[in-house]
Formats: sequence, C-alpha cells, structure tokens
Amino acid sequence: MPLAVCLWWLWTRRPPEASAFDAALDAALAPVIEQRDAQAKLGASTSAQTRLLARQLALASVPYLAARDLELWAETRKRVALSSPVACARLWKGADETFIAAAVAKLGDDALGGYAEMLARGFALRLERKPPPAILAGALESGFAVVAAGLSAAERAAFEADARRPDVSDARACRLYLTLANGAERLEPRQRADFYRALAVELKRD
Repeated sequence: MPLAVCLWWLWTRRPPEASAFDAALDAALAPVIEQRDAQAKLGASTSAQTRLLARQLALASVPYLAARDLELWAETRKRVALSSPVACARLWKGADETFIAAAVAKLGDDALGGYAEMLARGFALRLERKPPPAILAGALESGFAVVAAGLSAAERAAFEADARRPDVSDARACRLYLTLANGAERLEPRQRADFYRALAVELKRD
C-alpha cells in the first residue's frame, strides 16, 4: 500500500511552477552552448552539467546586458509586480530566483520566452570572458535621488524614510517598488541603464 500511494502521488502531483521557466531557459541557452563551445569554457564534464552551469550563470548575467535588454529586464519585473500584490511586495523585500522564475512563467509564453532569451544573451556575453560594463560610481544612489526628487515633499520624505526600513508592510512595500519602477523610467537613458545595472548587481549581493 505505501508503494501504491507513492506512485499515485508521483503520477498526480503538479510539476513545479518554475519548470516552464527552466524549459524556456534551456531552449534559449541551447544555441549559445552549442555555438560558443560552452562545455569546454565552463570546464564541465557532461552536457547535463553544462546545462545546469549555464542556467546558473545566465541568471547572474544581467549586469552584462546591453541597455535595451536592461530595459526588458526592468519592464518584466514591473509586469510581475503589477500581476499580483504579493509578487509586488516580494520584489521590494527580496525575491529569490525561484520566485522570479515562477512569476515570469505566469505572465505567459511571450513574456517567458523573451525573458529567457534576454538571459541567454547575457550568458553569451559572459562567455566572452569580458568583465561586465563599468557602472558609473553612485549610479544606484543618484537614481534613487532622482526618483525621490520627482515626488511631492511629503511623499519624498516618506519614500526616503521607508526605503531604509526592513519592516514595512506588504502593501507599503508594493507601493515603494512601483514608485521606484515608475520613477526610474523617467531617468535619462544612460542614467537609467547604469541604474538598472547597478540595481541588478546589488540584488545579487542580497
């Protein structure tokens, strides 16, 4: 009986939500892995190991992206935020890669495919063994400052105070995230690219 129950559970359980993301990312990475001899460059012993390493590095390659792809990265995260108050709050408070993967997959095939291909482009740039583009010093701080400057005096004071607090409510966290996302869109193109790249680096440190 225990074996029968186990087999039934394996047969009927739903696959993890992130599996669609993994499949899309694997498909996007496949030509990069093949064309750029990724297995040798990564020092992997098998194709399966190459695929897993490529996934991990692709997720960490956002700082390598060109400005247009950084815009897509930020736009997709904003779409995730607008899709659910819970997701919105998590993005401000710190969402891990598993959560992001599942949230992007829920946006639909077009968004999922575009995001996976974006990550694959970042991985391809990383494989060239070049350092990521330099980030202007203070890009993160100046971006936050410009966003805050566009708010009313009362909103600015609340935004600056709450941005430093780790204990804001989920509702407030969501408002803070959308304030930052909307404000960043008004930055000058070069400043916006530096801000997004610096933000991606900072998120990886967390």
